[in-house]
Order: sequence, then structure tokens, then C-alpha cells
Amino acid sequence: MENNQQLKYQNVYDDLLHKIKNEIIQPGQKLPSEQELAEMYQVSRVTIRQSLKHLEDENYLVRERGKGTFVKKVMHEKKIGKIISFTENCIMVGDLPSSKVLKLEKQKSPLIAQHFLNTQDEEVWSVYRIRYANGLEVLYEESYWLDSVCKEISEETAKSSIMGYLTSIGVKFHYIKQEFIALKADKEMAEYLCVEEGFPLLRSTMVFYSKDNKAIAVAISYYRTDRMVITATREIEG
Repeated sequence: MENNQQLKYQNVYDDLLHKIKNEIIQPGQKLPSEQELAEMYQVSRVTIRQSLKHLEDENYLVRERGKGTFVKKVMHEKKIGKIISFTENCIMVGDLPSSKVLKLEKQKSPLIAQHFLNTQDEEVWSVYRIRYANGLEVLYEESYWLDSVCKEISEETAKSSIMGYLTSIGVKFHYIKQEFIALKADKEMAEYLCVEEGFPLLRSTMVFYSKDNKAIAVAISYYRTDRMVITATREIEG
């Protein structure tokens, strides 16, 4: 009897896992109730509950009190510890990157660029973008790049990888300074990232420096916290 119960549980677990991995059940989709699943698989609710708990423990499902059980949404992993572009990072973890350019222009340094890049009269490229992984909004970004260093930034470049383009013309970043602040989405940011106002975001301010300690670019990004995992590798001294 116990072996039969285990087999039923395994069959339910295997079938749900197959549907999740192959996106037959889509990320973010709500599962039927335990009773509905029990009727669908012709097993007890205890068996269904055991299978769902196993999938939840393995990070495939998430339960929301009063709402139900959902397939966990796609998460984009950002690795910090070395300088790497959004595009490269996506490719490394198996995601498909893309961007929507909202603004691209060369102009005299706006106030925010003056503050971070310590410049007033130099021209900079202002680039506003929404970045996607697998077609899902991950972050909104405003970035500013010194024209004297970065030269021409085309819309095609802005749609793909500015850092990749700069590497191809010999521009190298020596180090970055990055700061994270948690905040809530205002109306504008909520529209860009397709979330409700007040949704928790993570703002990253990243300043890029050359070998002679000159700030040559700054990127201010607003990440959806439900689609971003940040991992860091640190060396231990001693």
C-alpha cells in the first residue's frame, strides 16, 4: 500500500515538473486548487499536497496566502564581483537579452552626469532603456557616457550592448563603484516595468572608472525584485 502511495506521488510530481520545465504551465501561472488537482490525477489531496510541497521546496512553486499556488516567475541572475554587461550576464545564465531604447541623444552634460562624472562642458551620450530577459522586463536604466571616450553610440548599439561595443573599440573599464538602494516604484517606473505603484524595486547606481581614476560613465538601473537575483563572489583573506 505504501509503495502504491509513493508511486502515485511520484507520478504527480514528475508530471507537474515536466509541465513547469517545458512551460506547458507558464511562469507566474496559478495552479488549480488541491481538490481540482486531486480529481485531475485521481489521487488524494494528501498526495497532491506532498507533491506541491516538494516542488515548492525545490523553488519551482510559490504559495501566496489567500491567493493560491503559482509557478515561480523567471528570475534573472546578476553576478557581481567583476565588470560584466547585462547582455553578457544574460547569455552566461542562459537567458535571451533584449532592450527597448526610449531615448538616445548626445548633449551637454545634464546635472546628473555632472555630479557623477565631474564634468560640466563635455558632451555625453544619454541612453534610457528598458532591459529584458526572455522577453520579460527586468530593469529600467538611465546611463550617461562621455563622448570623448565612447565616441558614437548608435541606436543599434544601445539596443544590444554598449559595453560590448566599447570593448570592440579598445575602451577598457578599470573598476566600478556600485551602490544599491531599496525603494518603491513611482507611477512612471511602474509603467516602464509593468508593475503596480509601490512595487519593491532595487536601484543600482554604477560609476565606471578608467585606469587613471577618471569617471567615464554612470548607469542608474531600477530592477524588478521578483525577476532579479544578485550573487556575489568574494575572496577571503588570511
